[in-house]
Amino acid sequence: MNKPSIALRLSFWYLTIFLLGALALIAGAFDMLRTHLLDIADTDLHGQTISLELWLDSRKDLPTAELQAQLKENYEVEHARDYMQINDLHGDLIYRSQLYPQQSLPSITPDEMDHPIYEDYRSGSDHFRMASEEIEVAGRGYIFSIARPMNQELDTLSAVRKHLLRVNAFVLIVAAGGGYWMSRRATAPRRGLG
Repeated sequence: MNKPSIALRLSFWYLTIFLLGALALIAGAFDMLRTHLLDIADTDLHGQTISLELWLDSRKDLPTAELQAQLKENYEVEHARDYMQINDLHGDLIYRSQLYPQQSLPSITPDEMDHPIYEDYRSGSDHFRMASEEIEVAGRGYIFSIARPMNQELDTLSAVRKHLLRVNAFVLIVAAGGGYWMSRRATAPRRGLG
């Protein structure tokens, strides 16, 4: 059985090396974009935590029942589309948005809070980025959990991945043809000797 020509073998190795490099580039670009989108989401969630901390600080002298009433009044209207929950450090519920329990998002207990937690959650077909932080205002501690939908960001990542793979397939076809052409030209003097 005849071995494949040297031009074909050179083309195969050229294409293999090019494929590995292209896949590494795609993986790196995809990971960089994913990390950047998560950083944007985390910054947004942290900003909302700071906003709540300032809001609570402006009402630090209110008893819990009045604080709950003001939270409900303020957040049910202005933040009706937020996924958020506030507990005290004993685990007692202070406030929960209407959307929070609909998505089966977890409740973080005080024992779990040794540092801010940023995690991804999936509820049915919906994806969320969730932040939980411990807030202390005037000696009173709270655990604030807030989530934001990530479906649009994940759709963007999916579209970018598909685009990169389509472009990579085209580039590989061109590289295979070019590699074969170059190796045929490189081995032409050898073929003339035989």
